[in-house]
Amino acid sequence: MITDLDKTIAELREEFERIRVALAALEQLAAGGKRRGRPPKWLEDVRRSVTADAPKPATKKRAGGTTPSAAD
Repeated sequence: MITDLDKTIAELREEFERIRVALAALEQLAAGGKRRGRPPKWLEDVRRSVTADAPKPATKKRAGGTTPSAAD
């Protein structure tokens, strides 16, 4: 029973950290207004962390491992 509670607390802390980072990024965007040029370093870091945490989409594999040719 305690391990379930510990696991739940750990998951909530992780979720809280993700929300905190997202809020900070949104606050930065709201304060900065429109920008031109390269995105700031902190925004690139947030984007990388979000995409690293995102689940990967399943890909379908073709039977035979070959691609169809135009001659077929």
